[in-house]
Order: sequence, then structure tokens, then C-alpha cells
Amino acid sequence: MFRDFTGAFVDRHDGVADLVFSEFAEDIRAVFEHRLDDMGCFVESGVGNLFGGEDGEGLDDEGLFVEWLEVEAFAKFLGDRGDLGGRGFFTETDGGGDKDDGGEQDKSFHLEISKEKDLRWGILFYAMNRRSLLKKSALFGAPFVLPSNVWGADANGKVNVGFIGMGKRSQGLIREFFRQPEVRIVAVCDVDTNRREDAKKKVDAHYKTNDCAAHLDFRKITTDPAIDVVVVVTPDHWHTIQILSAIENGKDVYAEKPLTHNIRESVLLMEAVKKSGRIVQTGSQQRSSREFRVACELARNGVIGKIDHGFVNFGGPGKPCDLPEEKAEPGLDWDLWLGPAPERAYNSILAPRGVHSHYPMWRMYTEYGGGMITDWGAHHLDIVQWALGKDESGPTAAKPPAKQGEGKGAAVVYDDITITHGQGIGVHLVGANGEIQVTRGKFALKVDGKNVASHLKKGGKLGAELDKAEEAYLTDSKVKLYRSPGHVRDFLDCIKSRKQPITSAIIGSRSINVAHLMNLAYQHHTDIAWDPIKNTFAKGAKHPLEWLGRSYRDKWKI
Repeated sequence: MFRDFTGAFVDRHDGVADLVFSEFAEDIRAVFEHRLDDMGCFVESGVGNLFGGEDGEGLDDEGLFVEWLEVEAFAKFLGDRGDLGGRGFFTETDGGGDKDDGGEQDKSFHLEISKEKDLRWGILFYAMNRRSLLKKSALFGAPFVLPSNVWGADANGKVNVGFIGMGKRSQGLIREFFRQPEVRIVAVCDVDTNRREDAKKKVDAHYKTNDCAAHLDFRKITTDPAIDVVVVVTPDHWHTIQILSAIENGKDVYAEKPLTHNIRESVLLMEAVKKSGRIVQTGSQQRSSREFRVACELARNGVIGKIDHGFVNFGGPGKPCDLPEEKAEPGLDWDLWLGPAPERAYNSILAPRGVHSHYPMWRMYTEYGGGMITDWGAHHLDIVQWALGKDESGPTAAKPPAKQGEGKGAAVVYDDITITHGQGIGVHLVGANGEIQVTRGKFALKVDGKNVASHLKKGGKLGAELDKAEEAYLTDSKVKLYRSPGHVRDFLDCIKSRKQPITSAIIGSRSINVAHLMNLAYQHHTDIAWDPIKNTFAKGAKHPLEWLGRSYRDKWKI
């Protein structure tokens, strides 16, 4: 029920979301002493695996680090202290009574360790009710039961949400939207019958109704006047078309990264958002994570001096699709899955049937995605943009790797700062006086040859190391970056305020353009001079403009 390091609540049930973290934050911190950082993430030594590793252990299906080791660590913490005798889950029992009334001590506090989710509830109850419980008994002798309606979603549905694309990523996102009290999901859409029907069942079960609409065609979502917000979680080649359709119909949009398939789409999307005034949040959620914000604030405040160069590390570029034809099963609208992409025969690697538990590999083929350059580059290159203060601009050049066909070694150049792909951890910036390294759950700062803070290996406390960096250099810093309450929460807050969110369509488009440029350098193995303000090749460059876009099937031309 606590936030992971992106600020997202990581419990698997409906919750009280921001109510818990805002109103009861001090109690939560008091309970865990220094075992949580200020995003609510477990940072106690011994739960290092919570943060996973380069092989992905500890990741949930959203790519967030929520390993159950945090549960085990807290159980041990309770046992060591004697609080609840190692028990943490509150359940209402029959016949219990207050000792002062002559009844037996209520057995409201017990735990079945095998049910990991129960312990999370216990942690939450313990944190929320610590004050009142401690007044009654030093060892929780008196019963305390919250009314059941505290945990329900807002039945009035102040913000009606429609989801497009019900695959692997949407399974995590839909839970996050469930947790927001003002949200009601009213419609889902997928070209696969099984996924569509499964999503409807989950939504109906959550709200205990049979009201969720299930559509084959995304336009049923984007043109529905009853829908306020559209969530786009489809393959990359569909993103821009669906976002534009939603904007044209007066919707605000939460769209998964990468926001666009190519640079021309980025330009069109930025123009549409500026003209319409709609709120669009890009699903590059690292900006809502403390370690990335701190890293970027350090860079922006000159803590490591003038930045000379840096590195980003993620997988390589995509390639044209060469998969063989397979027999298509009934229940999938393959033509609608392809949409604007070239017509070709079905293959299950592109569109696995039914409710699957992996991320499909369409992303590795240029007709539908941009390989890992756009898939993970959308995250880490976005952080480079933030750290260098380039949200309204971008690089001035892209360079290919030393040898044609290599999957690492390309670079983007920001005037005199070269960022090279394929080395180190997620983002590594090197300045005249030091260096910053950051990726999910990891962070290090070195200044003048001294390790100021370091959390790069398993174990230790990420929050404590971030505290060191902030206390040393950011207490009175001039540059203070946007502090997000959580990526989805930030989006919904901005819908109300009409302010642009932390990763707006402008930011998301410009950041993904950096990845698109890197892909062009890989694909064509040539230097590219770039005008980041006009979002086109620099004056005098002789590259064809066709590189900036793609061919669309007739009915899906933008």
C-alpha cells in the first residue's frame, strides 16, 4: 500500500491512495523509522533485492520494483521489536471485547504469513491507526475496525476514463487508475476479443456492476461524449493517431511512451496540444521518481561543474520485420491491429493471442516500434533532457557508431556535450568536477574525487544516500525541479488545475525525438545535423525529409 520509488502505490488492492500518504505520512514514517524514503519506498538494508537488478528481478509488470522482500523485511522488523509478536494484519473477529468491559482481549491483529498481501494491509492499518491504537494499549489491546466504504472507489465517477489497448502494460495501469478516488473506468477497447472481455470483467468486478463498455474500434472511446479521459496503451505505431483522435474530441490523455513513432508525428502532436489546450501526460514515469529528480537537480545546479559528456545504457535499435506468416486464430482483428503499418501476414510474436504475461516483441520491428532505443530510450533520454535543461529544445547532432550494424556506440550531441549509447548504468553524466549516475533504484554522486553518496549495489539505503546528496548541495539550491506526487496522480491533478503535467506532450515529444534521431544515426550510419527548435534537419543538411516520417496505409493517414 506504499509508494514505490516512482511515487506509485504498489499494493494490489483498491486503497486510500493519497489519503494514506498525505494525511498519515508522519505516522507511516514513525512506524518505519528510517526504513522508508520520502516516497514511501523500503530502503532498509537486507531488502536490497527490492530494487531488483539488471536482470529484472524484483520488477512488477509495470517495470516497478516491488519485490515481496519488503514484506518479509517488515515481518522480521515487527518480530524483532515484539510489536504484534510479528503479526500485522487486522481482522474483525466474533465475540471479541475490550478488557475494560470484562471481555477477552480482541484478536483483531493476526497474520497468515503465507498471504503476503495480508501483511501489506496490516502495515497500512498499523500506520494509519498508530496514534489511536497506542492510546488504548501499548500492545494494541483494543479493537479498531475501519468502515468498509473507506476502501471503495468513488462510486460517483467524477472522471470517466476509457482505456485503449488491454495488453500487459495496461494491467498495471488499470490498477493504478482504480486507486484514484475520482476515477471511474467506463470503457475498454482491444482488437483481441479475449483481452477485451477479460478487461471488462475486471472493471465490472472492481465496481461490482456490469456497466463497463467493451469496444473493438478505438474510435468508440475517443468519440464518446461521456468519456473525459483516454488512456492509450497500444503498440507504438498507433499512439499518435489515437492521441490526436482523443484531443480532437475534447479529451485529456494519458499515453504510454514512446509518445510517437517518428519525428513528424511528434511535431504534429505538439502542434495539436498547443492549439487545443488539452492535458496529455506521457508515461515516462521516471520523472516522478525521487532519485531521478535529485540527479537532475544536482546537474542543473552545477554540482559536478560543466558537463562534458555522458552515457546512456539500454538495448539497441529495431529492424524491419521479417517474421514468417502464421495462421491467425478467430477473435483477433488483424487488420485493425496493423492500422497505419504496412499490410502483412499475422505472426504471434507481434500480437500474441489472449491475456498474456509478457511484453510482446512488436517493439523490436521498425514498422511498429523503434527497438529498445525508443522503448527504454524514452525513459533514459528523457532524463538526459531534464538534467541538461533541454525540455524546450534538444540535441544539435546525432552520430552513428564506429562500425555499421553495431547495436551500441551511437551518440547524440548537445552543442559540446556528447551522450553516448551503450555504456554504464541508465544515465551517467560526467562534469569538470564530478559525476552523477542514476537508474531505477540506483544512484551515485562523486564530487572532486570524493564519493558523496552511492547506492549502486544491493543492500544499503537509497533514501539515505539521496538525503546525503540533497543535504550537501540542494538545501538552498537555485534550481528546484517539479516534484510529482506520482505519475497518474500528477496527471489527474493537472486535469483539474489545467496546468501541464510533469511529462507533458511537449516534453514527451521532444524527448522521444532524441531517440528517433539516435535511431536514424543507426539506421543510415551517417552524421545528422539537427535544428532542435524547428525539429528538422539543420540548414545545409541534405538528408531526405522522408526520414522524419513514415508511409501510412490510406485510411490511417495523418
